[in-house]
Amino acid sequence: FLSYSNTRADNWRGAGYDTRQHIDAKLLNEWGAGNRASLALSYNDANSSSYPSPTLAEWTAQGRGFNYDKRYTAGSTNYWRLYRAPFRNLYASAPVHLVLNDRLALDTTTYLQFGYGNSPYGTQLTTEGNFLGTEELAQPIALPGAVDGVATVLGNYTGDQMRTGNVSKLTFRTGAHTLTAGLWFDYGTDRVTQSYTSIDADGQPTDRWGYRAEAIRTADGRLLAYENQRTVTVTKGFFVADSIALTPRLTIDAGFKGVNVVRNGRNYLPGPQDKVRNDSFAALPRAAIHYRIDDRQQLFANITTNFRTPNEFTLYNSYYGGEVVVQGTNALKNEYSVSQEIGYRFIGEQLSASVTGFHYKFRNRQLATVLDQGGAQVNATLNAGGQTSYGVDAEIDYRPVAGVSLYLSGEYLRARIDDDLPVGADFLPTRGKHAVSSPTVQFGAGGIYDDGRFFGSVASKYIGRQYASFMNDERIKGYATLDLSVGMHLADWLDGKRTDLRVNAINVTDPHVLAGVQSVSTNAQDTIGRNGTVIAGAPPAYYIGSGAAVMATISRAF
Repeated sequence: FLSYSNTRADNWRGAGYDTRQHIDAKLLNEWGAGNRASLALSYNDANSSSYPSPTLAEWTAQGRGFNYDKRYTAGSTNYWRLYRAPFRNLYASAPVHLVLNDRLALDTTTYLQFGYGNSPYGTQLTTEGNFLGTEELAQPIALPGAVDGVATVLGNYTGDQMRTGNVSKLTFRTGAHTLTAGLWFDYGTDRVTQSYTSIDADGQPTDRWGYRAEAIRTADGRLLAYENQRTVTVTKGFFVADSIALTPRLTIDAGFKGVNVVRNGRNYLPGPQDKVRNDSFAALPRAAIHYRIDDRQQLFANITTNFRTPNEFTLYNSYYGGEVVVQGTNALKNEYSVSQEIGYRFIGEQLSASVTGFHYKFRNRQLATVLDQGGAQVNATLNAGGQTSYGVDAEIDYRPVAGVSLYLSGEYLRARIDDDLPVGADFLPTRGKHAVSSPTVQFGAGGIYDDGRFFGSVASKYIGRQYASFMNDERIKGYATLDLSVGMHLADWLDGKRTDLRVNAINVTDPHVLAGVQSVSTNAQDTIGRNGTVIAGAPPAYYIGSGAAVMATISRAF
């Protein structure tokens, strides 16, 4: 198949718009008794606007009016065109399934990905007093449009990425056993550059992609950059597993995966750091048990392990004013988690329900956040130490008559920080505090109706309060959303091919809320550490909840 889409959409708040072109294609060949091979391609070319994320004080003062400027003012860095992120990527995969005999099968998938993008921002440069890493630039730099030695420019944060790899496994069935063994290899490169591009008198960047050939240079022709590094990541893994059907009702699964991640990098900025390296291994056992009480009821339990490496950028020094302001390190440890779940599932003609209890234990919790790197908003991770989480998930689906379905779901989560958090030479008293971005309760409810001609749905969700700092000295309130949808099947009125007209009303109550934490903080207020140091607070930043929208679509099967 081959599909193409072209999208243009105005920003839901503030000035600007997004564009996106997307292509998907797939070739499939099947032969013999279950053999198949395919090639899938996906291409994406997007130009997406970023939205500024307010602090709590900024949200209180401006609400949804906290946006980038619609028109450019000379000297301002707040113009919306300086915050549009272009990105292109191509992904190809070639999965193959071969039935070698009635007991043995081979599955192998080779993949390849290329990507290049820029996450820009507005900033200012001066013609003099600049540094490249730790080297002071003796000669002034040429800045188009500079006034009194100062120019507004586009700060670039570009990533040029390539990944390729293969996952292969053999599956062997004998008696009550289904044995699996496989290998995984992945090779990736990531070239990250934080450079600068000039803008014209109307605030339009001369090159929105941030290509090095168009970027601002030093007087001797070198690239003026806040960051300039290349990382090569090689991942090698193996896995074995056995699924044992002890009885027609009882199945036990056991497995083990080992993963080795090696990162080699180079920092191209002048300074004390050149090459960096990190080598880590994770051992990941797992086990599960499944018992079928009868045709409708099941019991299940599992224990799994997982890991996550620290962000690659933690390896590198960061410089400001010729000094090392962040010391790169290869001593950070991988996040390692152990998860246990136990549950019950019922599947009936009119009623389906499940309840699951869970317990998660984390070491060196890698918490996703956004950091300011010289003006660029960079996705990163913070080591939050140990964390223990447990709770219950439950859901129920009731189908009283044909074409009608009602559902209800909920979750209770208790997530606590296990350790005091090191900050400088002191420790914040965070042990026992709520984990950030972890609502204690969540609920969902809704219904679906379809009589063959008309259809519709209603969906509501409540998300409880969320803490935004490790000290729990700032949080956002819980909030609820409501979505509605109505439509009509038009096939009987046309040529019999499925054709649907649908109207969606999204977030119909239009609550003005903060929907999540964009950038966490260790402490929002000044706090005295365990050793008596006053640790300065920094305000977290938040995502603004989207507004109400109505969308009409028509779809047709060919």
